[in-house]
Amino acid sequence: MTKFEVLQAEKSFGDNAVLKSISFECPQGEILGIFGRNGSGKSTLLKIIFGALGYDRFEALLGNEKYEPKANIAKQQVAYLPQHHMLPPSMVVRDIVAMFHPNPDKQDRILYNPKIARYDSLKFGQLSAGQKKYFEVMLVSQLPHSVMIFDEPFSMVDPIEQEQISDLLQKLKKDRIIIITDHYYQNVLSITDRNLLIKDGRSQKIGSAEELAQEGYLKRSPCPSLR
Repeated sequence: MTKFEVLQAEKSFGDNAVLKSISFECPQGEILGIFGRNGSGKSTLLKIIFGALGYDRFEALLGNEKYEPKANIAKQQVAYLPQHHMLPPSMVVRDIVAMFHPNPDKQDRILYNPKIARYDSLKFGQLSAGQKKYFEVMLVSQLPHSVMIFDEPFSMVDPIEQEQISDLLQKLKKDRIIIITDHYYQNVLSITDRNLLIKDGRSQKIGSAEELAQEGYLKRSPCPSLR
C-alpha cells in the first residue's frame, strides 16, 4: 500500500521561521487532518508539498521513492485544491469539465453526478459557495494523482453541503491519500483517520478535540474523542 511520508519540512520568511520541524505520514485509504492557528504555516506546508513554494529543507517519500516537489507537475503525483476558488467565474460548468478532463468517461462521472447535473449549464460565478466547492472537489477527484490536498474544503459552506463534501472525501480515500486542513474542526475530525497540529513551527499528533483545546487551538472542546 502506498504511503506519503514527510520526514522533515523547514521554511523561513526572513527571520521568521514558520516551519521548524514538520513530519508526518499518511497511507493510502486514510485522511490526514492538519490543524493550526492562522499564520501557523498550514497553507505554507501544503504549497511546499505541491511544489508552488520553495523551502529551506524538505525531505519526503511517496511509496518507496523520494518525492521531489519540483517534479510534481510533470509526474502528476500530488493534486492541490487551494482554499480560494481557482476557476474562471465567466466560464460555464460543463466547459470547465471538458477543459480539465478531455477523457469523455471522466467528464461523464462529473456531469452525470446528480448534484452537478442541476447546474452544469450555469457559469461558475453563478454557483453558491457550496456548489463551487463541491464542484472543485469533484474536478480534482478525477485527476490521476495518488495524493490529494484540500485546503479548507468546508469553509463558507452550509451544513448540508459540508456533509456532501465529507461523503465525497470519504469515498475518494479508498484508493488515494487525502490531506485536508480546515478550521471547521468538527467536520475534519468526523472523517479523518489521523491528525496533527502545527504549533510554534512544529508538528504533533492529535487524537481528539480535547487535545486541540489543551494545546490552545480551541477555547473549549464540545465534541467527544476521535477514537
